[in-house]
Amino acid sequence: MRHSAGLCPGFRGAYGRRAGPGEVLNRVEAGGGPPGQVAASGHQRPADPRRSLARVELVLAVLAVVVFVTCTVVAVSLLALRALRRAVSPAVDRAGVALQARARGTVGEVARLRRDLDTAVRRGGRSLAAARAVHAPVGDVPALLDRIESAARDLDAELRAVGSVADPGRAAALLAETRHRVAELVAAADDVAEGVARAAAPGRADIAELRAACAAEAEALREGARVRGRSWWFGAA
Repeated sequence: MRHSAGLCPGFRGAYGRRAGPGEVLNRVEAGGGPPGQVAASGHQRPADPRRSLARVELVLAVLAVVVFVTCTVVAVSLLALRALRRAVSPAVDRAGVALQARARGTVGEVARLRRDLDTAVRRGGRSLAAARAVHAPVGDVPALLDRIESAARDLDAELRAVGSVADPGRAAALLAETRHRVAELVAAADDVAEGVARAAAPGRADIAELRAACAAEAEALREGARVRGRSWWFGAA
């Protein structure tokens, strides 16, 4: 016993005594070395705080990208829906007005006046677009069309209000006043559209000159063909 303890002087028991050979062997098999070495081998190293911080930053960056992409998709979807609603709403309104225009009485007349207003305003806009496409002078037509569109919106709202009046006699009286202003505004829009169309269309003199030039060129081509035919004939002879 003393000899074994002398061989392993650093091995002591639980109560400060020297460990026996069996205890020494068990400890060596369990830990691979003395108690100090076993404790040292079982101790874990603390985590690196810089690595943990890098992981947190990576997670936050991914979350930020996901939130940004989601917000972008939602915003684009809302803008697309609003644009689609603005494009579809006038068409739906015109279809409803066209159906109401077939009715009789105040409702039908109100719908027909609203239809005439819308047709006149859109005709003026198409004439202006055609004139700009051929670089024709338009003068103050854009400003006039803006004023016509503004007045048409006011009259359309007034016609809607007249159509909602329950008393037929009162609705007819209000409609008589509005009908005259609608006719004047439609006539003004037609005048502007006609003026723009005349400015965009070529004049009769220009067309006559163009036709004369085309006829002269065609005659020159025919004369050249006849001359080449004579030259080939005499050469062959």
